[in-house]
Amino acid sequence: MRSETAPITALLVEDDPLFRGVVAKIIREHFPDLQVVEAGDSDAALQQVARYSPQVAFVDIRIPGKNGILLTRDIKSSNCRVRVAMLSAHDSPEYREAALREGADCYICKGSDDAHALILDHVTRCATPIPRRGGVQDALARADSSQP
Repeated sequence: MRSETAPITALLVEDDPLFRGVVAKIIREHFPDLQVVEAGDSDAALQQVARYSPQVAFVDIRIPGKNGILLTRDIKSSNCRVRVAMLSAHDSPEYREAALREGADCYICKGSDDAHALILDHVTRCATPIPRRGGVQDALARADSSQP
């Protein structure tokens, strides 16, 4: 259980170390006070959940061990307060529906033009209040102020 002074934690579950590193870097650049913990498979992910009780998680749909959908169900059953974003290279309605049915809070297609913004938005929505440098909130505020 996290104390009031403990850092907010994001769990990143991705078997591709290059992609995992890119996403971790993006999150750390925009949220320097956020602790990012990583796992490359479902067993390591469950260990990280038990150890850190993350507030936000990004789970790849295809990982070694349990698939990301089943892992999401397990994460949610052990820590119902964690907000999970399912990551997938496939923007399939079947995958999206299965992920949401098993407890994912959102579904992000890795190859989409707005994947970067959606990742940052997920952290913003799930782990507030944390300081953030630029990004989606600033862009949304600018867009709102320019509306007639």
